[in-house]
Amino acid sequence: MIKLKLIAKRDFEVIRNSKVICKIEKDKEYIANYYDDTEEFFINENKNEILVAELLDNKIKVDEDFKLIESL
Repeated sequence: MIKLKLIAKRDFEVIRNSKVICKIEKDKEYIANYYDDTEEFFINENKNEILVAELLDNKIKVDEDFKLIESL
């Protein structure tokens, strides 16, 4: 399984169904797991999967709120 090490560029909250499901902290490192079926990378915060990157044309496109540190 491909994994990415990412760092958050800013503090923010992830909201679903009008509820805050998790808080992302600036400068904190996160590990994202790759899922073959959707070609997307997700971090798992507070038992919630958050989309942070995807594979497009064999290139990893990372969400603008995160910076790619390395591929694991």
